Amino acid sequence: MDGKVYTEKMKNPRADANIFSVLTFSWILRTFWVGYHRDLEVTDLYTPLKEHTSDILGDKLAKAWQKECEAYQCRLKQVVKSGSQKKIKEPSLMKVLMKCFGLKIILYGICATFAEIVIRGMLQPLLVGQMLHYFNSMDVDKLHAYSCAVGIILCSAFNVFVTHLTLMGITHMSLKIRVACYSLIYRKTLKMTRTALSETTIGQIVNLLSNDINRFEVYLIFLHSLWFGPLETIILTYVMYYVIDIGVSSIIGVAALLMFIPLQGRESYCYDRL
Repeated sequence: MDGKVYTEKMKNPRADANIFSVLTFSWILRTFWVGYHRDLEVTDLYTPLKEHTSDILGDKLAKAWQKECEAYQCRLKQVVKSGSQKKIKEPSLMKVLMKCFGLKIILYGICATFAEIVIRGMLQPLLVGQMLHYFNSMDVDKLHAYSCAVGIILCSAFNVFVTHLTLMGITHMSLKIRVACYSLIYRKTLKMTRTALSETTIGQIVNLLSNDINRFEVYLIFLHSLWFGPLETIILTYVMYYVIDIGVSSIIGVAALLMFIPLQGRESYCYDRL
């Protein structure tokens, strides 16, 4: 395809979007409008954001990796000089990735945890419990019941709002990690000697680029669920049992949900094996 198509891409509207446009995703409405009237083409694509370019992300990760390797060499020299038999940990790519992108990933995790545990796991069940008291008892004022109903709707809206922004942010971080790793692997292959290249097949490199690195996107999306999922389950069970006073039925309901976890894990394992 002619290179002219790619040089005339429109500027990404996300780059100059204001805070309201970012929070509401209104900067993408033009793409939806064009796609509604006709099929999208290559010329409708925007230029990548500057923060997503491979040279910036590649330089950032390469410098951090170089520092990690230099620190490893210093520790190795000290061990050799002292004559100690202490094992030295080799340079870790995961450690380097956490230094480069870990702070934002943790911040997104805190936002997701607040929305899931505080809003969805505690406040919303409490409001639902107040609604149940209204139908079970005549002592609850109707205005109070309406207020609880409005609160339930607002909690759902706020949870959806925060969840989508958090998911968008984590997707951005996974894209940055993938681009940085692509750039790092490409730079490494350019520096490899002929002997090293002869020991590495093209299939291994292609599989690394097309399969392994793409797993960062899936793992980052569900990363925070590994730690706040059990915490949310415990808190929600406590709130339903003691605060809302549902009783043993709450434990039975939570146990029924937990029984499906092994089945879902087995399904995911079989899917990854395909």
